[in-house]
Amino acid sequence: MRCFICSGNHHILVHIDNQVRSPTAVTTGSSSAHTNTSAFVGEARGPCVVLLGTCMVRMQDSSGTFHLVRALIDSGAQDCFITMKCTKRLGFQLRGCTTTVAGLGQQSVCQVKGVTQCSIRPCDSNDPLFDINPIVIDSITSKTPTTDIPLAVRDCYKHLVLADRDFDKPSDVDLLLGAELFHHIYDGRVIHPEPGYPAALHSVFGWVLSGPTNVDSPVKSVGTSLITSTNLLEKMMKRFWEVEEPPHQHIPAPEDEKVGRLDYKNVQRTCLSHIKSRFRHEKAVSALDAAFAHIRPKTCSNEHLQRSVSAG
Repeated sequence: MRCFICSGNHHILVHIDNQVRSPTAVTTGSSSAHTNTSAFVGEARGPCVVLLGTCMVRMQDSSGTFHLVRALIDSGAQDCFITMKCTKRLGFQLRGCTTTVAGLGQQSVCQVKGVTQCSIRPCDSNDPLFDINPIVIDSITSKTPTTDIPLAVRDCYKHLVLADRDFDKPSDVDLLLGAELFHHIYDGRVIHPEPGYPAALHSVFGWVLSGPTNVDSPVKSVGTSLITSTNLLEKMMKRFWEVEEPPHQHIPAPEDEKVGRLDYKNVQRTCLSHIKSRFRHEKAVSALDAAFAHIRPKTCSNEHLQRSVSAG
């Protein structure tokens, strides 16, 4: 049977569309032709640059020393993520992970390397301290922002303590903070400037700039993100082994059975010996009573003595 779409030697239900998307389409990830890397934050094309909320955090390495790491704050991600490069640089240990990750359209966007554990805190304060278990991947996104931001945007917010002081320069992102921390990061204070400038949101890391800028360009790359993760495979395997596992039965050891039989025989022998001994005693008493029955009247004519003998 041939496919009606590509005339391939397979059924139409298993057809995979390999056509190249147009430059204006929204993609769920990107991969290089020379490197085997995947990105979680996809790219789309738009007429202006949209700033994604980034911040600088201090991350504690395996020896207890804190390092500066650039993070992307994203409420569209269900988990936290960290790049493999940052994981190796800070000496974190990897643990196995069966989580599958999907982006826009529930399409798988990368290969999960594992999961690790780390702690982060603001650059200018020791509190709060967040303990997170980020999923390790090759790449989170390309350099953010995708182009230099005009100096006018920086001048607009020069009176604020920014969470990312180099927000206007394209830089790498090594950490993604998802929805599990989103509401612990922001406190609700927002500054809305004039149109064409990004909004400023106050967070525990400082003021985070996010939104469209007034940079005019015919074709610019705009980062988009919608990440979901699930442990469906792990749950299915756990359920499979629970169904397939035979019911638990206690199988006694041969030594235990042998000891049990010996104890039963000893108890049985003891009981029988007790019964036989009591039976002999009662039989002997009955024989003595019968032997003395015919001489009692002759030897005990005294009534008081007779009662004493009977009582004895």
